[in-house]
Amino acid sequence: PEEEVTPGALEVVLSAAERPCADFPDGKTGAKELATYTIGGYEWTFSPSEGNKFGWYDDKNYILWGKQGGYILMPAIEGKKLTSVKILTGVGASKNVSVGVYDANGEEAVAGGEAIVLAEQAGEFSWTLTGTEVNTHYQFRITNAYNAQLQTLTLIYE
Repeated sequence: PEEEVTPGALEVVLSAAERPCADFPDGKTGAKELATYTIGGYEWTFSPSEGNKFGWYDDKNYILWGKQGGYILMPAIEGKKLTSVKILTGVGASKNVSVGVYDANGEEAVAGGEAIVLAEQAGEFSWTLTGTEVNTHYQFRITNAYNAQLQTLTLIYE
């Protein structure tokens, strides 16, 4: 069954079905530095952990962003607060990676965004957030020593 989305809510989807944007790095070479891209009309910032990379793999349609401390800074939407995060992991994804929703500095998990292990390949996992604020960035952050993959990342703002 499809999740009910509150009237006035905004759904923002980051999909790896095709290259997220023209200048998004290819997975084979990847990017090893923090970088911001406009995807779907919104700014997304990707940061690999030290010594790792992020990139898009077109052979399996997933985005990889690497290991503990790697994160995706999700868009801040004018007049809206982030209330839900859902990920579909990639085929061949690590079943040991731990990921959570953190404040913009990556220091503290948001209520409902505590890190969980994405223990299934091509699996769906979700976080229902409380206490988030409007016009605010949050990090989707890796909290252990495994790479994370995503096929889709769906954000609900209300």
